[in-house]
Amino acid sequence: MIGNCLCKKIKINLKKACDRVTACYCKMCRTWADGALLSLEAVYLENDFEIAGKDWIQEYAATDVAKRGFCKNCGTSLYWKKNSGECFFNAGLFDDSDFKLVAEYDTNQKPAYLTNKIEE
Repeated sequence: MIGNCLCKKIKINLKKACDRVTACYCKMCRTWADGALLSLEAVYLENDFEIAGKDWIQEYAATDVAKRGFCKNCGTSLYWKKNSGECFFNAGLFDDSDFKLVAEYDTNQKPAYLTNKIEE
């Protein structure tokens, strides 16, 4: 699976495919993704992927146990990576034509505007 950021300075090659996506509605994920954070369900370790354009990646310590990575040029959110090395990639980086939503987390924090009908 090949994915990239908006400006294409960063390209991600996942050595194992994943068609399952999860949504997280916690405040941190909603702030970072401007809605639910949709990420691939698969856990990727360092040997499971290759990244071209690593110089364009900025990481910051989001919590005591994980970092978030994004493109320094276009701002695309890339991944959430635990200090243990487990990496979770954002689904929007990849062709999503066959993705299936399989789980939702922190639904108690899901804001009403994500479930309301569009006003006419």
